[in-house]
Amino acid sequence: MSVFIIGVPTAGKSTLTRRIKQELKNINIVSFEAMRNGFIKVMPDLKMEDRCSEARKEILPEFLMECARWNEKLTGDLVICLGYGGNKTKEEIARMALSRVQPGHYLYDCSMEKFVHHFYDIDEEDKRNLAACKKYEIPYYNVFDGKDDFYAGIFDKIRVLLKDRSN
Repeated sequence: MSVFIIGVPTAGKSTLTRRIKQELKNINIVSFEAMRNGFIKVMPDLKMEDRCSEARKEILPEFLMECARWNEKLTGDLVICLGYGGNKTKEEIARMALSRVQPGHYLYDCSMEKFVHHFYDIDEEDKRNLAACKKYEIPYYNVFDGKDDFYAGIFDKIRVLLKDRSN
């Protein structure tokens, strides 16, 4: 079984991936970053390595969500999108994200100004993701008020899918 994890930066994709791999050994995780890196290699003219490129902002998320959703329908795999509710400002997201950063994380010593500068469009990206999730009927998890609250639900969903596959 595969789980596709997509979402905005700092929403908890890596943390969720680590937890799934620790607790559920037979799960294949497919990340947005892995798919994006494939596009960068195969279609270099789209310049998706550039965080500001239109292809990376407009084409890639929509295309990946559509592919992931079709894969889910055909194979029964799970698609999960993590975000901040589609209604937060980049400053609100920065304050929340930076308050949760643990030592060793690449953002641990990041200032609010640097975060907002680096993730200058995180609020718009989150709105686009939420709209695409609605369009493709992909579960969208709002992690703004806490990530641990939804982890248990995701694990329950995966366990049910695994049980259904074994029957």
